[in-house]
Amino acid sequence: MDWWITLHLVQPILLGFLALAVVVLADGLRGPLVTLSRVGIGAFLIAYSAFDAVAGIAVGYVVRYASGLPADQQVVVDGVLEAVALDPIVGGATFSVLGGAASIAWLVAALPVAVGLARSGSPRPAVALLALGTLVFAISHPAPIGPIGMALFLAGTTLLEFGSYRHAVGSVASAHSRYGTESGRPITATRPEVVRC
Repeated sequence: MDWWITLHLVQPILLGFLALAVVVLADGLRGPLVTLSRVGIGAFLIAYSAFDAVAGIAVGYVVRYASGLPADQQVVVDGVLEAVALDPIVGGATFSVLGGAASIAWLVAALPVAVGLARSGSPRPAVALLALGTLVFAISHPAPIGPIGMALFLAGTTLLEFGSYRHAVGSVASAHSRYGTESGRPITATRPEVVRC
C-alpha cells in the first residue's frame, strides 16, 4: 500500500508538469482557444488534486491503517471504503461529480490547444496523438486506460516539441508581434526554438 500512497503524494507534482506541458504546447498560439485552455488548466489542477486527495491519498492511508486492525474491524473499514469508492460526489470506482469535473476540465485544458495546433498547421499525426491521449485520459485515469492516454499524449507532445515538424505560428498579427513577417506572410517556427521562413 505504500507505493499507492507514494504515487498519489507525488501525483500533484506530476499534474503540475502536465499543466506546464499544455502551456508550452500553446506557446505561439493566440485567441479564445488559448484562453479557454488556460481556464481549463486551472480548473483541472483544482478538481483533479481534490479528487486525488480523496480517492488516492485518503483511501491509501485508511487501507494502510486498517491492515493492522483485527479481522472483525477490517470488515467495518471495508464497508466504509466501499461507500467512499461508490460515493456520487467523491467516489473513484464509478462516475462521481469530482472525478467528472476533473475529466471535463482536462478536456477543456488540452483539446483547445490541439485544435489550435491543428489550425496553425502542426502535423496532423502529432496533433491526433495529442487529442487521442487527451480523450483516453479523460475517460479514466487508473491503469490501464490512464497510462495509455498519457503515453499517447506524451508521444504527440514529443513529436510536436522535438520532432522535425514545422509549426505554423498563429495568425499574421501574432506572427508580427512575436516572430515578425516576411512579404506579409507569417513566419513559421520549428518547435521549440528555430525560426524559419
